[in-house]
Amino acid sequence: VVYAEVFSAIDSDVRAQMWDATGNLVGADYVDVSNESWQRPQSANLNRYDQFLCAAQATNVPGSSGSVIRARTIAAATFAESPKFNVSTPEQSGDKLYCEVGGDPNDGPGTSWYCVVWQRNLTPTDQDVHARLVASDATLAGPGTILIDNTSSSIDWFPSVSKSNGTQGSGAAWTIAWHRYGALDTYRIHAARLAWDGTLLNASTTIPTSTPGVDYYASVSSPLDDGRVLVVFAKYNGSSHRLNYFFLNGMTPTAAGQLDLYPGGNQFEHSVDTDGTRLAITFAQSVGVGASDWDTHVMSFAADGGDIWVTEARTALDVGPDLSARTDIVARRSGGDLGSRRFYAVWDRIAAGGQRDIVGGLYDRPGGGSYGSTCWGIGILCPCFGAVPTHGCANSQFLSGAYLLATGAAEPGPGDTMVFTAVDMPSNTVCTLFQGTSHGSGVPFGDGLRCVSGNVIRIRTKSASAAGVAVFPSAGEPPVSMTGLVPAPGAHRYYQVMYRNSAQFCTNATFNITSGIFVFWLL
Repeated sequence: VVYAEVFSAIDSDVRAQMWDATGNLVGADYVDVSNESWQRPQSANLNRYDQFLCAAQATNVPGSSGSVIRARTIAAATFAESPKFNVSTPEQSGDKLYCEVGGDPNDGPGTSWYCVVWQRNLTPTDQDVHARLVASDATLAGPGTILIDNTSSSIDWFPSVSKSNGTQGSGAAWTIAWHRYGALDTYRIHAARLAWDGTLLNASTTIPTSTPGVDYYASVSSPLDDGRVLVVFAKYNGSSHRLNYFFLNGMTPTAAGQLDLYPGGNQFEHSVDTDGTRLAITFAQSVGVGASDWDTHVMSFAADGGDIWVTEARTALDVGPDLSARTDIVARRSGGDLGSRRFYAVWDRIAAGGQRDIVGGLYDRPGGGSYGSTCWGIGILCPCFGAVPTHGCANSQFLSGAYLLATGAAEPGPGDTMVFTAVDMPSNTVCTLFQGTSHGSGVPFGDGLRCVSGNVIRIRTKSASAAGVAVFPSAGEPPVSMTGLVPAPGAHRYYQVMYRNSAQFCTNATFNITSGIFVFWLL
């Protein structure tokens, strides 16, 4: 963790702290404590060399004019630091600002480099995104600055680079994203891809948006196991700031939308990373009115084809009267710990008296996927009449209809703790839990609506209690994912409980069915 300490109005120093996997401080030292002024430091890891790079924008650097990108390496085992050196070079004039660093989790043969990106301010109306690869011996790779976007007369701001270039072997690459300034409603996110060896794979590309507003402050995840990256950005629609996203497969957006974070307040100052299959997003959320109270939160998501699923709802990192913002998060996988579910998050906290501190914490994303209610008996689809939201069609004992609940971790295999509970069925009725591989909007089925379809498996048959309740599985019974042959690492499955209802009530049928549950099983 690297951060700036303000020594005076013209001198900021940078300090580094190293933490182990369980949150214990194992080392600390200054990266810069000279008359140079280092600001906005960032860091990343080279797993092959057991090393970190700290880079920052710096002024008052001997032999350099204006603002430059300055850095030094830090050995993880000993905390030994290299001499300070410039990453930006003078063949590209102008101030260099707002740097970020991408690392490489590779620990196999071959060479690994850091990717440092920054904003170059040539004139007030011409600002660009540049990059350079840095080797573990604190030397610069390649013949010169990599011009990610050097467009004349465009204003390109605040570049973000993925925390690592992922686990794709020879296909490993960093994604770089930023926003281009324009008139109202013409701020747009741009992105490019840089291979692990510095080859520009995809030049600057505008990412289209389907909704009006100002798109700004992009944050890029490391590549997932399938090579896609998630870009999270803020959108101002004229009244509020909301976080939006898109997946990139190369430079092709495969999905886009607004993140379902929290209905109230404004959200931004966000960060995103991945453990390969899940994504963790940190963000700041305004509380009430005024700008003095912001809280920080984390949420986890699963990437599924062209969709994104919440797997853990908003979890507080820092709540209270202080202003907590400027979040950053990194997965242990980005440093090479493949298979880990652990993330580390840091953020600013500004107290009422103006004291600013850096706060951090570990986050273990939960196992299991997501699930929710579906196939409600509402409207004209029910054979006789509808019931209420989350319930099935009415039955002879409960006019509100029977419904299916789910709790636990939707993790196939030994981690499966899912429990399905059918409620409001007729007393002591015989009932059966069914699993399907697909579902529809519902077709008449006895006195109810059946949505489960595809390859259907009968999970288990049992008798409901006198209160009309049945639990699947009961104590001692195998988990539902095992009986349903849910594959690892996961899959979509759909569930309903059919029950006997022989009383003359609706149609001549002697059975009915509950509302449904959709489950996205995940490790």
